[in-house]
Amino acid sequence: MKHVLLFSGDAGPVGLAELLAAAHRLYGQADDETTCVVADPGTLAGDAGAGSRVQGLARALDALHRDAGFDAILFRDSPLAGMLAPRLAARLGAGLVTEVVDIDHGEVFVRRVGGGGPAILVARRAEGPMVVIIRPGAFPPEPTGREATNTTVLAAHGEAGETDAPVVLVGRRPKDPPTDIRDAEILVSGGGGVLESFDELAKLATAMGGLVAASRRVVDLGVADRAIQVGQSGRTVSPRLYMAIGIDGSGQHIEGLGDIESIISVNTNRHAPICSISDVVVEGDATDFIERLCRRLAERTTAEPEP
Repeated sequence: MKHVLLFSGDAGPVGLAELLAAAHRLYGQADDETTCVVADPGTLAGDAGAGSRVQGLARALDALHRDAGFDAILFRDSPLAGMLAPRLAARLGAGLVTEVVDIDHGEVFVRRVGGGGPAILVARRAEGPMVVIIRPGAFPPEPTGREATNTTVLAAHGEAGETDAPVVLVGRRPKDPPTDIRDAEILVSGGGGVLESFDELAKLATAMGGLVAASRRVVDLGVADRAIQVGQSGRTVSPRLYMAIGIDGSGQHIEGLGDIESIISVNTNRHAPICSISDVVVEGDATDFIERLCRRLAERTTAEPEP
């Protein structure tokens, strides 16, 4: 039985599910026991006491490891993980692997530095804990096949200057709406076909309870922020529904599509590359499609009886 520590930080349920999927890829569902630590970073970023608080978290995780003896400690990439994981690895004298996008047979970690950099294989040789930072979206959540997982949820609290950061049991909290396209379950993504009406995508995404994403062409032209770019040089996403509106679907864009349940394409060209991997293809004007679907969703919401 392998014992794995998952540091969820403030990533929420989606981030924790990705960490659990990575743990299963590392040891298999039947062979791993997981402990999850949830930390509220508060005002860590840019705070004069941030270093002290991160050190407090590192001390807490170090103490937890001494009690439990973890085989691996997994982080989901974030500013907090970038500060905390190296400090913890140094305290434990453990190996540190970052930018992990895949794990092969529990022995080889696949890294991909940058959006489209070459794959780098890191083989595990030494005994003892391994500190690993996974890339968000690289390990889509997966069903466990069990009614319950052997998971303990803990919260580490520490103030600046504290010598100890106690670990206490906490309850559940409601899921926060996602703000990162890698965490969204529904993405409405626009390409060159909606350059003139890209702002309209926000109305559709809001009506569907999702977020707006964009192709590289839209970002390069300054219409959208690079933080919402999908593709090899952008973000890898794995929503339940990906709606590609006015997107041709180059190879680099498709490279950023992870484990997606359903893809709907809206395009005037039914032979566009994105259409070949779509579950539903709507041939027609993208702007007209957005207006009609927004109107239909509004009518449906109005028609629903109040509880």
